[in-house]
Amino acid sequence: ASPAAGGDAGERERRREGERGGEKGGEKGEEKESSRSDRENQAMVPLDVPLDARFVEVDQDTVDWLEAINGYANDAKSPAPTEVYAIAEKHFNETVGQPINIAVLGQSGVGKSTLVNTLRGLGPSSPGAARVSSTQMTGVRSDFVEAGHASPFNPTVVYFDLPGCGTAAVPRADYIETYDLRDRYDAFILVLERRVDESDLWLYDFFTKNHKRVFLVRNKVNIDIVSEAEDYSREPAETLDLIRQDLVGEFKLTDHDDVYLISAKVLDNTN
Repeated sequence: ASPAAGGDAGERERRREGERGGEKGGEKGEEKESSRSDRENQAMVPLDVPLDARFVEVDQDTVDWLEAINGYANDAKSPAPTEVYAIAEKHFNETVGQPINIAVLGQSGVGKSTLVNTLRGLGPSSPGAARVSSTQMTGVRSDFVEAGHASPFNPTVVYFDLPGCGTAAVPRADYIETYDLRDRYDAFILVLERRVDESDLWLYDFFTKNHKRVFLVRNKVNIDIVSEAEDYSREPAETLDLIRQDLVGEFKLTDHDDVYLISAKVLDNTN
């Protein structure tokens, strides 16, 4: 073959390679464009989904949307749409603005009312304090406050000082229904004293079986610390550890941190 023929053949081969490379490059470009388009389509929320439904999960899209609302609000020439404000207000009222109802319950005389006052930063004779008395127990000789006791630190947090469970005035069989423990409250504080009552175990069992958030609070440990020191020369840390171990066994807990050891009583300095 002549050199000219060989050069022509080489040129044709280079052109074919170039065409194949161009086709591959085009295919890669199309794949890249398709991939970008797919991501954009996945990121988009269907237009037929109402805006308030998009509020359910706070993801980056929601954050971007809220930042856009803020930008509208700060731009006098581009006020935020009325619909956006209405949705934001509705979302606030249905979530952040809703009260958090916390029931404080346990046996009569364990210090439930005192704990409610302490959580609210109040002494027993402060205005608006839950009634505390050695002779007048909630639901027995003093009335259950149906509206609860709002926290002055966060008014959406409301504590309910429930009467003792299993008394003559409030039989255990009627307790759950009487105080609507299934639906009314968002969380429960079960207050205990030195002796764990059968009703305490019964209530705790009800809460766990119904997937309720419950906190076990052992009150008046200051009395136990003094008593154990006098009788057995025990250090405070040892006494607290013994109390915690006892409750872990009684309630069959898996973690010692599920028990809170406190002394709820505070001095009344309101004069």
